[in-house]
Amino acid sequence: PATPATGPLDLRAIATAEGVQTVGEMAPICLDEAKPLKAATGKYANAAKHAMLEPAIWNLPADYSSGEYFKGGFDRVCATAGSTSTTAGAATSDWCDWVRWNIPGPLGVNPYPKVPTVGGKPVPVLIAQGHADTVVNCIAPSGIPAAQPAGPDRCSSRTLYDALATEGYCRPGEAPAGYLQMDQYRPIRFESPADHFSIRGQTASKGQSKSADDLTFEGSRMQRFVDGAFNGALQPRCKVTVANADR
Repeated sequence: PATPATGPLDLRAIATAEGVQTVGEMAPICLDEAKPLKAATGKYANAAKHAMLEPAIWNLPADYSSGEYFKGGFDRVCATAGSTSTTAGAATSDWCDWVRWNIPGPLGVNPYPKVPTVGGKPVPVLIAQGHADTVVNCIAPSGIPAAQPAGPDRCSSRTLYDALATEGYCRPGEAPAGYLQMDQYRPIRFESPADHFSIRGQTASKGQSKSADDLTFEGSRMQRFVDGAFNGALQPRCKVTVANADR
């Protein structure tokens, strides 16, 4: 049900012939079947030789090296591709409509509630994000101060946070209506990976060292948030912080 009323989407509008074939191979495979998934997608580690998506969306960097992660160009393509756009084909615009429909929070164009509420009040929300996340993009510029969070131009989750704050939690000119917290983590060698896979463990650990005493849930930022949310102790506010800025 979570699709706009644009009809069936044509995969050939955004994928190469090779990509269409790969998607067909992947579609019947469960996500926990690692070996067949790797067999179907392994060749794309050389993204210069094998492209799954059309060039503008694939967005291969000029200085690309094999095995490198890089940001796709869907956002740039869709920035000028709308239902009435002449800069992209109608089939591509349908895909952009689908993406806009599924954007979480207030920026999505679907008709579902944009701010989570209970009894008419925004529920407490904690967003945790690492500065080395190449999946949910949040790459802080090199050389910024340790305590400076990444902005929405560098961090997808910050975009969500800003939209939630503006539309429901801390509307301009009004008192805060709910508790909204974003904890960003900067990478520190041997201590803070701050990537897509580690962030849940980092926010659920008491400390950031390798000490067994620190690697416990009790006393962690997540534990304090959960306890406060369920006992009603979290006071309305909106705040972005770098959780390990002092290390």
